[in-house]
Amino acid sequence: MTNEKNRESIPVVVTDPDGFEREFVEEAVIPFAGKHFAVLVSIPDSMNDEEEPDIILAKMIINEQGETEYIAPSDDEFEAVASIYAVSYTHLTLPTT
Repeated sequence: MTNEKNRESIPVVVTDPDGFEREFVEEAVIPFAGKHFAVLVSIPDSMNDEEEPDIILAKMIINEQGETEYIAPSDDEFEAVASIYAVSYTHLTLPTT
């Protein structure tokens, strides 16, 4: 598992099935089976937000424009990477596409 703290934290906008956008940051990048997976953690809506952050496990791909995209991993990838990250399934959710 690689934690790239030296990288600038650039917000990743995730749109849910209802069309609402929420910002996340990359907490860690986990290499698995020749691919990379990101652990995305939600950014609180306000400084006083005491809610637990949402965590998403997403496969990272490079699109035709050379930009990183985050997509849903397969079930097998999700299970394997989640076990590497050692987080229970109740704390991880699949991203919506």
